[in-house]
Amino acid sequence: MRERRIGVRQLARQVGISPSYLSRVLREADGRRASLPLIERVRGALGLPEGFFIELRLQEAVAFLEQNPELIDRITPGPVSAREASDGGYRTDSPY
Repeated sequence: MRERRIGVRQLARQVGISPSYLSRVLREADGRRASLPLIERVRGALGLPEGFFIELRLQEAVAFLEQNPELIDRITPGPVSAREASDGGYRTDSPY
């Protein structure tokens, strides 16, 4: 926000929330975290490029994997057998 020379009050007004709520979200006070729609509004208000915030990229990745579940086994080790679990929990056939 410093680089963009915008204060909490002005940003809060632009994204449609109260300055106190934005302040709590920024500090993660009371366990407050920004929702994905709020993150997108903040990104737009600050003129940041798409994909700037990891939370939005992760949401897109999850949506892509939900549409292509066959890819999940290619990028994660997957479940392990009881024998493998006793050997530390790693699949012996996994490329990872």
